[in-house]
Amino acid sequence: MEMKVYVSTVIEQDGKILLVQEAKEKNFQKWNIPGGSLELTEKAWEGAKREVQEETFLDVEITSLLGVYNSIGNNHSIRFVFVGKIVSGTAGAGDNILAVKWVDPAELVNLDPAHYINPLVFEASAKDYIDGVRYPVEAVREMGKHSK
Repeated sequence: MEMKVYVSTVIEQDGKILLVQEAKEKNFQKWNIPGGSLELTEKAWEGAKREVQEETFLDVEITSLLGVYNSIGNNHSIRFVFVGKIVSGTAGAGDNILAVKWVDPAELVNLDPAHYINPLVFEASAKDYIDGVRYPVEAVREMGKHSK
């Protein structure tokens, strides 16, 4: 079993948050918060910004860390979820995305796994967002290469 590291960003506008509908075969037509895999040598917050831009055409500023979520099981993963605000652009369906939509965060409870990617993490991050949980981005300490 392989462990993966993901980065996602909750983007709010007019009281609603942005969701993306996946086009990839594995999660075809399932909804998710914009995000994806962290690339090698990439800072977590930089990966989150990159994924938002690739999937939605939006440029965002990462304003805080919402949380770090650890899914244990057959699909073991760690997901860094950030909060971001739109700097420029108009939301649209980008790379491997079928559609985007804005939803009320309160709707993101008791999610059907047939329609959402990793609903437990999705619901936990939505609840934390609604509850106002925020950490400084600097809580994710970036470590460089160490010499002996």
